[in-house]
Amino acid sequence: LSIICLRVAVLLTLASSATALALASGGFLAWDITQFRRDAVQDIDAQATIVADNSAAPLAFRDVRAATETLAVMRLRPRVSAACLYDAQGQPFASFLRTPQKRCPALEQAQAGIGWSRYTVVGNVMLTGDRVGTLYIERDLTDLYDRLRAAGIAAAALLLVAVGAALL
Repeated sequence: LSIICLRVAVLLTLASSATALALASGGFLAWDITQFRRDAVQDIDAQATIVADNSAAPLAFRDVRAATETLAVMRLRPRVSAACLYDAQGQPFASFLRTPQKRCPALEQAQAGIGWSRYTVVGNVMLTGDRVGTLYIERDLTDLYDRLRAAGIAAAALLLVAVGAALL
């Protein structure tokens, strides 16, 4: 009877320790994803501000080549799938599209926000206080889910190792 009580006590201790480890890992994982998402948003917002500032003159002077070159800097951001400039009337003016299948949305349909699979920025392009156009940038969030998957696997592996070590 004492061996059975001892085993039950060990299993209860193991269960509470595993629960604590799982909750702590989940908390760290949630914090990491929240920080990563915040950093990605801040990065794209900063990039959008720079691109909008550099796009004002090409829009004002109707220089499509210069506007396209300005948007081409987005090729250095591998998660940016599209960057589009619209003139003051909302007509497409210049674009950077990562893949041939990607298209710039109609300006009326372009909405800023963060969703499950992408983050989009829509902002005015200003020149001396006047709006000369609109900038749209779309960033995919697949790296966020890759990070979540890797961290989840690592947490599960750590939990299995801890449980295995406790049972020895």
